[in-house]
Amino acid sequence: MLEEEQGTIQLFTGPDVLKVRRLRRDPRASIVGAAPVAERDRWLSVTG
Repeated sequence: MLEEEQGTIQLFTGPDVLKVRRLRRDPRASIVGAAPVAERDRWLSVTG
C-alpha cells in the first residue's frame, strides 16, 4: 500500500480479488494496516 502525492492509495493485489471488485462497485473504503504480532505496535488508518 502506498500513498501518492495526489492522495490516492495503491493496493498491491490481483485485479479479480473480492476487495477490488467491491471497490469498483462502491469506491468508498476504509483501510487499516497493522504490524505483525511479533513486532512493536504500529498502525495506519485511511478512510475515504
